[in-house]
Amino acid sequence: MNSRAILAIARKDVLEVLLNKQLLIVVLMIPIMSAFFLFMGRIIGRETVTNLLVYDPDYKGADAGLVGVVSQGFGDVKVTLADSPEDVARAFGPDRDGSYAVGLVVPGGFEESLRAGERPIVRLYLNGDEVGESRAQLLQAALVNYARGLLAPDPVRIEAQVVNPPRSSPVADINKFYLVTALAFSFVLGSMLAPWLLVEEVEKKTIKVLMVSPASWWDIVLAKALVAGTYQLAMSLLVPVIMWQEVAHLPWLLLFILGGTLFSVALGLLIGGILRSQGAVQAFSGMSVFAYMLPVFLANPLLPTAQGDLGRWIRVLPTYWLTDGISASVLQSPSGGARLVVDLLISLGFALLFGVAAVRYMRRQAEVAAAL
Repeated sequence: MNSRAILAIARKDVLEVLLNKQLLIVVLMIPIMSAFFLFMGRIIGRETVTNLLVYDPDYKGADAGLVGVVSQGFGDVKVTLADSPEDVARAFGPDRDGSYAVGLVVPGGFEESLRAGERPIVRLYLNGDEVGESRAQLLQAALVNYARGLLAPDPVRIEAQVVNPPRSSPVADINKFYLVTALAFSFVLGSMLAPWLLVEEVEKKTIKVLMVSPASWWDIVLAKALVAGTYQLAMSLLVPVIMWQEVAHLPWLLLFILGGTLFSVALGLLIGGILRSQGAVQAFSGMSVFAYMLPVFLANPLLPTAQGDLGRWIRVLPTYWLTDGISASVLQSPSGGARLVVDLLISLGFALLFGVAAVRYMRRQAEVAAAL
């Protein structure tokens, strides 16, 4: 193995990718798609109206008193006044009706009670579907601080009741689905770039020129794999940087990005050793898009198709295990680490299988090239 020859060929290929408009479009399509998904997530996730149900005999407006404190915790709010504390409790009880995010019960003469040395009870009701745990804690702290500003330390006791355990919002789920989709699509790059670089040398007859140089057949193959893997890893890491979301298992996601890079490049090298024309490589690239994207749409747990027959049959695709592992890393997988370990091992197993097959096939090519 000649390291200088490998680096020289790799530098040539890096520049060639940047100068080739068709390849450059494919490379840039990954960050462009990520930015587009980020934009769509922002559009879908625009601040919506938050409904507040309030009982306050001394109500002075949405911006005054304790109601104003709660309103400041949200963007656009709509305040509905209840006739009694029981109406607020009923709206957040087992037989609740309506879509209120926050309920607030303020006793009459609240501020006067504070000044008289009493400790009035303010009841705060929260819908966990719309108010996360961190925001709920901030609301309670803001109410206490407001009352403390009126009088002595700890002047009021807040009794909070949360209905519906906090869970990820539909908007957050959509953004995570976009992240999984963009990552799965990014692996098309390695599977397309590796065979393109190999076949180009054969098609342009430059492979013979390289063989005359100090570079061996394996030096050429390693250089192509190095370039394809570098581009692949860089673009795949760029996706979560652009579309940053709070993922369930970040270390696992990074492992799957690394494993996906090995998977896609190994598959590309195998195909590059078999195909003999750029047209055939382009046809394979189109098929690889479907191979990487089908598991996203047919087996993603956020979609109903995951529970059907298609969601089970799609597991015969080697790309399914890579996509499933990425999805489980981004989402909170109910089966925990076991699912992640299985997905990663199977993905690496396929990468090893493709790599061994590529080496065996290219060994024959090397023998033929040496005989020329």
